[in-house]
Amino acid sequence: MPFEDRPLPDGFDLPAINPRKAREAGPGRPAGLVNRITRDLKVGITEAAALHGSDGAGAGGLTGYLLYLATEHPKAFAGLLGKLLPLQVSGRVDTTIAAVNVVAVPGDRYLTSEDMRRIGAPAPAIDHEPAESDEAA
Repeated sequence: MPFEDRPLPDGFDLPAINPRKAREAGPGRPAGLVNRITRDLKVGITEAAALHGSDGAGAGGLTGYLLYLATEHPKAFAGLLGKLLPLQVSGRVDTTIAAVNVVAVPGDRYLTSEDMRRIGAPAPAIDHEPAESDEAA
């Protein structure tokens, strides 16, 4: 039978399939150091954008180019903006929400600033006497 357990001959050693090589500890690259190609590419892209500007002739420099990009190619600009923003924002909020007012506004009407002030004003407090219970009678 081909799957029978047979002892290996004496002195038979299997070579390691993926031998690990011992590495000498060296200084390596300092933490936070950017690859030269990445750094050069970033500098080149930034300089090219600054030279292009908002009109192709350098008007406004890098800011002008980014304004051009935001106007003419908003998807590309949003992608750049998304790479700049942090993935998670952490912070502590010491405010408590006491009330949420939901106001229905017809689809063909817009609220004026006066309407917003009127809606945002706190509702007047209602003073009332507690109702007498029937059990006391």
